[in-house]
Amino acid sequence: MSVSACVAWILDIALQGGIDLSALSDARERLDGKIDCRLPAEILSRLRPVCKQFRVSPSVYIRTLMYAGLTRKLTLKEVEGRYTL
Repeated sequence: MSVSACVAWILDIALQGGIDLSALSDARERLDGKIDCRLPAEILSRLRPVCKQFRVSPSVYIRTLMYAGLTRKLTLKEVEGRYTL
């Protein structure tokens, strides 16, 4: 699975679950790398209204989601054959 596909998959799970990331902190410290990936237009079109609602940019939403996974504040769990956060 490519990095883009993995990020899109995790974003899709977050969007389906209506995950509110506003309680989680953004990754403000410098990390040792940066991810550059292309996301499908369908994911971006679903992400924009959510970001508008939470008053954050898509890049901040994605970065917060990925950082929460890295720090284990959010974890993927399989429930009844479906993944959730």
